[in-house]
Amino acid sequence: MWWTLLACTGAPDPPTDSASTGPSARDSGSLTDSVPSPVGWWPLSADAVATLPSGHHGVGLGVVDLDLDGDLDLVTSAGGHTEPGPVQVWWNEGGSLDTADPWQSQDEHHHGGLGVGDVDGDGWPDVAVSVFLGPEGLGDPGGLHVYRNLAGTLESTPSWTAPNPFNSLACAWGDVDRDGDLDLAAASGEPEAGLAQTALMFSNVDGTLTQSWHAREPGHSLDVAWGDVDGDGWLDLAVAYADAPAAVYMNLDGRLDPDPGWVSPEALSGGSSLALGDVDGDGHLDLVTAEPARLGGAGTTRLWCGPELTLCWEDPTAGDVAVVGLEDVDGDGGLDLVLGPWSGPVRIHFGHEGRPGDTAGWTASESGVAQGLAWADLDGSDFQVAVAEGHGAVAVPGPVLSVTGGVAAGGWASGPGDLQVEYLAPVARDLIVAEGDPGAGDRVYGRAGATR
Repeated sequence: MWWTLLACTGAPDPPTDSASTGPSARDSGSLTDSVPSPVGWWPLSADAVATLPSGHHGVGLGVVDLDLDGDLDLVTSAGGHTEPGPVQVWWNEGGSLDTADPWQSQDEHHHGGLGVGDVDGDGWPDVAVSVFLGPEGLGDPGGLHVYRNLAGTLESTPSWTAPNPFNSLACAWGDVDRDGDLDLAAASGEPEAGLAQTALMFSNVDGTLTQSWHAREPGHSLDVAWGDVDGDGWLDLAVAYADAPAAVYMNLDGRLDPDPGWVSPEALSGGSSLALGDVDGDGHLDLVTAEPARLGGAGTTRLWCGPELTLCWEDPTAGDVAVVGLEDVDGDGGLDLVLGPWSGPVRIHFGHEGRPGDTAGWTASESGVAQGLAWADLDGSDFQVAVAEGHGAVAVPGPVLSVTGGVAAGGWASGPGDLQVEYLAPVARDLIVAEGDPGAGDRVYGRAGATR
């Protein structure tokens, strides 16, 4: 089974810890038989090598082998707060995305981000999509949809929708109770209309999703991400709030605490996006938060270093960053910080001595309205297999080939006991950016000098 979620977003990337810098020192899991990062990766091109002409406001991205033919396809969601848009699948044909003939859902909505995971355990990855607004626009709640995979193609309309409408911009799959199936978390709330709602989770029982948790205090959450923050072998939930500090809800042996176990003490107001990964290579997850000024935030990006998540870096260039991600872009074994602004070019701050550089080392040629980030070796030219083993929860930094003892999605494998995961080792991956300008189209940045 070859599939993985590489982004569930109008916001976050999953943990993309390099095999040499990830949480290998933690009791919950370790990485073994990993292939060392190659020397001399092709640099990332500053010019987009492909544009996806969707004609819609791009928001969500998911990279996945949807038809199980051995290459990675791209799932996108469109809409946001502007006009309704569809869910689309851009098929990978011979190592490149077919931009002429995407699959498209029959329905269109004000979509937020999306997540990929096998909800019913049939071996085919399904797609969950957040819906920010209902058909009436601002003030009208949207919800959460799941499109089942029918042996290689998605159903044209969702077969599951959340029973109570709410405003959602992001969702994430993760096995919170380690029972061997995927549960689904969702951000909720609409800050523009002042509709405060609680972040939610839906438990999976035999392929059926039922709401089982919500945060105690309502708010306007814009992003969610799973990760074993405290290293106890259970997935915790990180949440970005538009008008409050970021929070982490700890997993208490299979049950999320409704009260946060950590809130960002320095952030006086909230953010739009977050990402988890071991940036400093000490074996503990770190947290990156984007706090754009247009949401009333500080207009900066911050890094909170584990295990206590203390402030350890702040972007001195500030800027109105909408979405953040972590990726080993240059192949040096450490995670680099990827920033997508509300208006301007995507830029990358390369890591140095466990911290992002204070200035960008790579900047895209094109300016835009970044809404989502994803990474994928689209042509499969750097195929390298690695193995992750551990107990409870294990970080998996690449596309999953097989899982024994549990399930995997969003950069993590989790299950009731010992886990063994075969996956594709981190390689020189291409960058995909969800573009909020409907006239521009989502962009693909390839590896300069490589055959793409």
